[in-house]
Amino acid sequence: MKKCAIYTRVSTADQTVENQKRELLRYCQARELEVVALFEDVGVSGAKMSRPRLDEMMKQARQRRFEVFLVWKFDRFARSTSHLLAALQEFRDLGIDFSRAWAYASPVGCPSIRLRCALYCGGDGGLLFRGGGAC
Repeated sequence: MKKCAIYTRVSTADQTVENQKRELLRYCQARELEVVALFEDVGVSGAKMSRPRLDEMMKQARQRRFEVFLVWKFDRFARSTSHLLAALQEFRDLGIDFSRAWAYASPVGCPSIRLRCALYCGGDGGLLFRGGGAC
C-alpha cells in the first residue's frame, strides 16, 4: 500500500474543504492508498506560492514521507503554470506520484497547460502523472 499525502485549499474562511476531503479520501480508499498526511489551507489564495500547509507538505515531500501526492483539482494546488510545473518537476525528482481526483478538471483553469504539460513530459503527459493518468 502506497503512502499518500492529501492537500486541500479554499480561498476564503467562509468556504470549507470538506467536499474536497471527502472525495479525496474515497479516491484513496478505492485505490488502496494509505493516507499518512492531510494538509489544509483555509482562507489562502492559490496565487500565493508560499502557504503554511503547502510549505509543510513540501517539507515532508523532501523528507520522502509519502509516495503519492493528491489534490482534488490542480487549481487547489497552484494557480500559476510556472508554480505547478516547478512543483511537478520536484515531485518527479523525488519519485513522488502527483495525481488529482477530479479527472474532468481543467488544470489551473487554463487549457494551455495541457499543451505545456505534454511538451514538458515529452509529448504524452502520462509520464508526469504516473499515478493518475495523463493530463
